[in-house]
Amino acid sequence: VLNTYLSTEELETRAAETEKKYKKYQYTPQPRIVAVKAKVDIHPERRAVFIDGSYLTVNKTGVPVRDVLINWSWRKLTSFDVSIPNARISLDDPGLGYRLYTLAEPLQPGASLTIGFRTAYESKGFVDGRSNTNVVANGSFLTNRDYFPHLGYNSREELEDERKKLHREIGRGIDFLQAPEHPGDGGVRL
Repeated sequence: VLNTYLSTEELETRAAETEKKYKKYQYTPQPRIVAVKAKVDIHPERRAVFIDGSYLTVNKTGVPVRDVLINWSWRKLTSFDVSIPNARISLDDPGLGYRLYTLAEPLQPGASLTIGFRTAYESKGFVDGRSNTNVVANGSFLTNRDYFPHLGYNSREELEDERKKLHREIGRGIDFLQAPEHPGDGGVRL
């Protein structure tokens, strides 16, 4: 099997799993990207793109940063690699597109760190119903969101429907039995 088909239900289950596992990192201090260098090789005839790049990051928080959380578009990329000097991978979850690096020495406020990366997308065989039309012969359109790594937790991938969150036991969900907070405000609160 060259391309795995994921139903809407399976995609929503992955989104729920991601939120359950990684939302706790949403407010974890992360360095900021201040400069990007990227060599982007686009091969529209093969519907492929290869990116070799680096981020210059700076700790703009007021506290030392010990861990750097990287996330990427696991649905788009067929290859992904990141290198951070003097860091080890302490959590690797390619199925959900997350990797946590622990720095040997915390990155102090104002200090910089270079993060190298290589990503790729290569079309293989028949599509699974969700064709990637970003790299095509009559015009390619690449976004950093789909083809570059990101720092920290990505809340854009969360389920938005409160009923779906409740069904998957995420966050608050909807409490249908909750009494009104103030007498007379009537009905169920969301």
